[in-house]
Amino acid sequence: MATGTYVLAVDWNNDGDFADTGEDITARTMKCEWKRGNDYASQLVGKAVAGTLIAELNNESGACSTFNTSSPLTGNLVPGRKVKLTGNDGSTTRTLWSGFIDSIEPLPSATGANRARLKAIVPLGFLNKFEVSTTMFASKYAGALIGEILDVAGWSDDDRDLDTGIGEFPRFWCERTKTLKALRLVEETETGLLEESAAGEIVYRD
Repeated sequence: MATGTYVLAVDWNNDGDFADTGEDITARTMKCEWKRGNDYASQLVGKAVAGTLIAELNNESGACSTFNTSSPLTGNLVPGRKVKLTGNDGSTTRTLWSGFIDSIEPLPSATGANRARLKAIVPLGFLNKFEVSTTMFASKYAGALIGEILDVAGWSDDDRDLDTGIGEFPRFWCERTKTLKALRLVEETETGLLEESAAGEIVYRD
């Protein structure tokens, strides 16, 4: 019988891959919990919730302590670094969760191993840390509007999968609006479905 395996990795140096020394943190992971999905299993009333991943890491070396200036990760223990969890069922490797570091908290212990708690959030949660303001758009479909909002938020074209939409919006704009709220305005007006994929894409289904 095949045994499933998991790999947890962090793009510490922010170079777009998880292949550098120390970026595979599986061996130091003591516990990991993650979630993503909708609050209700319905496209009509369900909405994507901001998924999270929490991992407890062995920090005996102090590598995950920001005050440890001799750590090889000095300068890279910051929010926004990409996190990816993959799983292999014995034949196929799949991405299970992708997101961004929200915080890293050292957990010193007097009786056991020193640990660090890594908290990560999915793209929708990460984008909602920022506000967006747009120009007024006329006669645009929902997918195009979602794309315009993501452009203003600085979200990569490679990390989105957007349906066109079923009807034109006569007018649309937003001013100093949380990114997720702006995206929700489009989603709710068309009764579409805004979500995120396991690979970390922003997805819109009309």
